[in-house]
Amino acid sequence: MTISPERCSQLRKLHAQLTTQIQLLRENMEKEEREGVDTSLEALNTLKILQSSLRKVTSELEQCPSDIVGTASSATPRVSAPKSNRYFFPEEERAQERQRVDDEYE
Repeated sequence: MTISPERCSQLRKLHAQLTTQIQLLRENMEKEEREGVDTSLEALNTLKILQSSLRKVTSELEQCPSDIVGTASSATPRVSAPKSNRYFFPEEERAQERQRVDDEYE
């Protein structure tokens, strides 16, 4: 069974977004580990859910026609995370904002 080209296009975009979010989350978790902060259960659960979703999307992409699947790899690198998603955790944004405020008063 094949999936419509529109659906395949949506799946490719979703695959790229999930891949980016997983990468950002892993980077944030690694940064926290380097700083001596324990990885939160929420972060681990989020990573697990994102990876599960990515597996499902990848599995569904395999049902796309072969000519469309071939373009998926060339489309993936062009997608980048929006700047607003740079920090996955609101706590990190708050910490950086506090640091900026502290720096201004020094």
